[in-house]
Amino acid sequence: MRGEGDAEGETLLRATGKQQRSLLKISGEGNYVEDQAKAQMLEAIYIPVGSKYVVVDDSRDFQKGASVLLSYELNAAWIKAVKMDQIIAREGTKQWTTKEYKLKFERVISSISGDTLFLDNPVVMAIDPQFGKVSVVPFKFTGRIQEVGVENLRFESEFANETDENHAWIAIEFDKIENAWVRNITARYFGYAAVSLGAFAKQTSVINSKCLDPKSQITGDVGIHSITMVNSIYLDNYIPQKGGMIMSREQELWGQMFLACPLQRIPMRILAHIIVGQ
Repeated sequence: MRGEGDAEGETLLRATGKQQRSLLKISGEGNYVEDQAKAQMLEAIYIPVGSKYVVVDDSRDFQKGASVLLSYELNAAWIKAVKMDQIIAREGTKQWTTKEYKLKFERVISSISGDTLFLDNPVVMAIDPQFGKVSVVPFKFTGRIQEVGVENLRFESEFANETDENHAWIAIEFDKIENAWVRNITARYFGYAAVSLGAFAKQTSVINSKCLDPKSQITGDVGIHSITMVNSIYLDNYIPQKGGMIMSREQELWGQMFLACPLQRIPMRILAHIIVGQ
């Protein structure tokens, strides 16, 4: 989807009406279809961050080019080690629990040697037997769409006043998508984000994009420009203004790269959101 430019007087999409929503939403459908019959627990050895391999008991059920999930089941020792069972009590404070941290990372097997599976992308969270179990699970995701771009567009939302909560919330929302991009866009007056990437967005770039003059209350995660629970995301010159950070919401971000992303007029009190596993 391409316009003639994102400057004033060029291609504009305007959100009218009184409802929190995304102005432009592009998504595939479905979810992971996991082949649990072929899943294998990893060997109980330490594998550091940055490694591009894992070791299984028997590699015969895996093939080069297959998509797999690294599925982490973290234990109470991990939560204790990162001190997330000691969060200072305030109104609404919730200590972490193991059931909330069953994490999945997508990888592709690039080659196999013996019982070692080599991966297309590195491990972004160390595999340490003392902190839980990790398994390799083959999967398919047939409903995910590919090769989608949005560029050279300006997005604006109508609003009633500076703290209006009842208008368009997000300019562009992607989910269940891969090999996608947002480039050369400006979003103005939205309550939450210029670009929001859902849990199943993968290998997506956001380049030369701005989120300006958000209209909402600046509290909690409202007014924070988000990139959410995503795999392999690249941001280059993404500029959030006034409202908050580049990333938050579900608070778990994996395999990201941020390049030249200046923050403008950001209240310091909202810079302390939890970021895990960058």
